[in-house]
Amino acid sequence: MSLMPMPDFWKWFFGAVLLVMAVACFIRPHWSRKRNQGGDVWLREAVFYAVRGRWLSETEPAFTEDGQFERSSDIVQGMRQLARDGRMTIWGKIWENSTFDPIPSEYWVIHQISLLSILNDQPSDTKTEKATYEGIGPIYKELRANSTEIESIWEPKREKLKLRLPFGIGS
Repeated sequence: MSLMPMPDFWKWFFGAVLLVMAVACFIRPHWSRKRNQGGDVWLREAVFYAVRGRWLSETEPAFTEDGQFERSSDIVQGMRQLARDGRMTIWGKIWENSTFDPIPSEYWVIHQISLLSILNDQPSDTKTEKATYEGIGPIYKELRANSTEIESIWEPKREKLKLRLPFGIGS
């Protein structure tokens, strides 16, 4: 039994579909975040989003105005309280080779997010630390958050549009 040869149209059609799928698989990780899938952003990025009201590019400085550093400290403490209350989930790793796990809300009673690790150059260096001398338990590293959850807690800032007219009205 022999198979019928495929007409040229279908060869081109399936070839084009495969090409589009291959390009989409290659490009997708570069232009989109995986939304609603656990901790999809570094906690450091989430703190800077809350400070600035938008997601920053990799080369953009986090603090450009007076008071933003102090605001980041308040936001880190606010994130700890939200995580303690169960209104925000923060993910982390106990060991380097472990998977990301949601940090239990009880953990935040005697632990906090290390502000110094948030200010570090590497977003993956964020970690927790003991908030009291009585603090026992593991230290979580490589802290992550969910971007959709962050955006629902801290509303994005709306940029004011500056309209410049090409002719001299009002000048």
